[in-house]
Amino acid sequence: MNWKLGCLFFLVVGFLSQAQPVEPAKQSEKTYIIGLSDNPPISFINQSNQADGLIVDLLNNIAKNENFKIKWLSDEWDVLLTKIKDGKIDMLTSVGFSEKRTEFMDYSKEGFINSWSSIYLPQNSAIDNFLDLDNKTIALLTGDINGINLINRCAKFQINCKFIYVNTYTKLFETIANNQADAVVSNNIAGIWYANRYQIINSSIIFDPSLTFVSIPQDNDPYLLNLYDKYMREWKKNPESFYYNVKSKWLTSRARQSVSSSMLYTILGLSVFALLALFTAMIFKYEIKRRTKELSIRNEQFSQIINLVPHVIYVAEENGNILLANTKASQYFGMTSEEIDRCKIDNLKTNNSRGISFLNDNNLSKGIKETQLTELETSDYLENKYTLLLSKMPFKIAKDNPAASVTVAVDITDIKKYEQRIMQMAHYDALTELPNKLLFANRIKQSINQHIKSKLFGAVLSIDLDSFKDINDSQGHEIGDLLLKAVARRFEQNIKKKHVLSHFGGDEFVVDLPELDIDSNIAQGLAVEFAEFILNEIALPYEMQERVFQITASMGIVIYPRDAESVNVLMQRSDTAMNKAKQQGRNTWCLFDKKLELSVIKNHRLETELRQAVSQSQFEIVYQPIHANGNRIVGAEALLRWNHPTKGIIYPGEFIDAAEKIQLMVKIGFWVIEQACIIIRQNIDQGNPDYFIAVNVSVQQIKDVNFYDSIVEYIQQYNIPANHLELEITESVLMEDVELSIQLFNKLKLLGIRISIDDFGTGYSSFSYLVRLPIDKIKIDQSFVKNLPQNKNSATIVRTIIMMAKELEVGILAEGIETKEQHEFLIAEGCDFLQGFYLNKPMQYNKILKLKT
Repeated sequence: MNWKLGCLFFLVVGFLSQAQPVEPAKQSEKTYIIGLSDNPPISFINQSNQADGLIVDLLNNIAKNENFKIKWLSDEWDVLLTKIKDGKIDMLTSVGFSEKRTEFMDYSKEGFINSWSSIYLPQNSAIDNFLDLDNKTIALLTGDINGINLINRCAKFQINCKFIYVNTYTKLFETIANNQADAVVSNNIAGIWYANRYQIINSSIIFDPSLTFVSIPQDNDPYLLNLYDKYMREWKKNPESFYYNVKSKWLTSRARQSVSSSMLYTILGLSVFALLALFTAMIFKYEIKRRTKELSIRNEQFSQIINLVPHVIYVAEENGNILLANTKASQYFGMTSEEIDRCKIDNLKTNNSRGISFLNDNNLSKGIKETQLTELETSDYLENKYTLLLSKMPFKIAKDNPAASVTVAVDITDIKKYEQRIMQMAHYDALTELPNKLLFANRIKQSINQHIKSKLFGAVLSIDLDSFKDINDSQGHEIGDLLLKAVARRFEQNIKKKHVLSHFGGDEFVVDLPELDIDSNIAQGLAVEFAEFILNEIALPYEMQERVFQITASMGIVIYPRDAESVNVLMQRSDTAMNKAKQQGRNTWCLFDKKLELSVIKNHRLETELRQAVSQSQFEIVYQPIHANGNRIVGAEALLRWNHPTKGIIYPGEFIDAAEKIQLMVKIGFWVIEQACIIIRQNIDQGNPDYFIAVNVSVQQIKDVNFYDSIVEYIQQYNIPANHLELEITESVLMEDVELSIQLFNKLKLLGIRISIDDFGTGYSSFSYLVRLPIDKIKIDQSFVKNLPQNKNSATIVRTIIMMAKELEVGILAEGIETKEQHEFLIAEGCDFLQGFYLNKPMQYNKILKLKT
């Protein structure tokens, strides 16, 4: 082994002799101020107080080539954002994209690195998934896009976290080391850098993959930004370019460099010592024996060190002679150290022809002068598969010696598996293993582009399982998850290979049917045929845990590129069609058309205007008098009107459904009740007649847990007689939850509040609940009144309702009276209360007080 050590000595001497002094920088014509933050290995200030990192190397190279200078300005991230906003720096590095930042900076078109947001944890952390972050303290970097992404996700999923902010990555990760935080959020590149330093683990919680850019102040001269984009585009075209070498240097060889540097320093020390020993031996021959013994000891130490390195290392000459191989190499090739010492490269190839392609050293003859990195899929002599990061460095031991190479093969199999897992998590649904929304969007974009060129039409089906939440709530999430998996497998069994099936989460699936036909109508027919087939397949029983479940689905169909040529519009319109299918009764499909979208847009506009109406107090109340049999006014019904700023008065029938959909009806309803209480109080204070006020109540109000307490609060606040307030409830409202209604109205009746049933005869009437409810009055719907007295059927129904009310000893009111004949008929039949345009139209309440009764 002594002569082998001598070879390594000459290697070191050769490297040192070839080192060239760094040429002084050219005189620059312009100096740019570029801001960088502490974000290793992307950008940081090294131990020599110099800017360093991946993006620093890239920009320094551009500056050198283009003859300008860079003044690097290092500061905290939020300070740098302020400086670029104020135009105090020419460029900022390592910038994640956000819409808000585009207000004050322009981004490069080319990103220089991919990253994603990741959660890092202490070694003993019990945090396992995103939901475990609830009530935890999370450390964030001030102004960092990764922290902003986390805050948005926590808000979306209603996860309550305590956030603390620091100004540098070092302080960020120190919060865990100092037990100040339960977790930190960082981009994965800086995270890996710091995690090793602080013994912190990388959790499985990752989200929001993104590109990292450089930026300049908005509206600045784009010269520097355009120059950067130009170089990046050219570099990315060539795998051997400066960009890929720098990227490899900073992102894939840190661990190897660390080990290699340590080993190299040891080799250097040993070689220098050997040089001194040889020099001394020539001068002082009598010390040869002592020096030789010492060299032998050092050689043994070196042998132990290189054999401890957990990577395949060997040195070979161009002619194939192996000069050195460590224990790991012996194990990989399936040979002993003695066998390797006596063989050539060809012998190793013969021993394992399938798996050792990296033994090819033909590149040495090409005069390569720097290290080459290669990622290689290979196998050892037992055919165990590995992914290796291969580093080859050619060198000459001496002038007359043949060229040789040092090969180091680092096992990155586990790292590649981890990367594959990350890719799987980023693009596939964890439950069903189907492509997720992100991957589907990429594929459908390609499909749309292809169809635009080929003139073929395809279809997208948005599929939502009907009443899946009921199964989840009643049977538990375990059954719900099993059902989703079963539905996914049934989908896969019934779609063609070229179709793309995706699970967007929850109970939502999407299918892409590409290349259906060149005729859009035929393509539409094929899509509908497929939808009907799938609906029938989904509806078949599912056997799980010795039980049988059934479920249906609603589908929305969009034909592309006829109906949409962008992914976002396509998905929006298929979702619109699917929601329409649900409204049509579920277990059906709906084809998108423009009218459907216009209807959705109109409803959305109505909902938006309703919210403004509430906040801007655009609602008002008019009152329609209620007459007793003797034509005396005894009360009034409060009728809601929307005084729209441009459309004028809008009646409840046009906006009640929308108000209930966006959960505004409770707030509006309570406002109407309060206004009625205010009128009652004013009547009492002003000595006006003791009119009662009737107010309609919606189903959402009945279900509101605060309904009873709010009524009590209004009565006490305005100090009014409870029997002056009458609540009108339709039969359909009562039938939403009969038992709840009975309990609630019995409690209200004990307060003295009047209860009446509105639109009687049009709902699901049931005498059983009529008997149990504390009803004061029944209102005959105007649909029966309008045909009186000519229509015999209407007359019979009205007489029957009046007779029934008499038997039940409750009041009877007829609404919608518009003619004298109707009025006289109802009085003759003994109707207690009368209301309608024939008597009075709705009006302001103060006008009612002026009417003669």
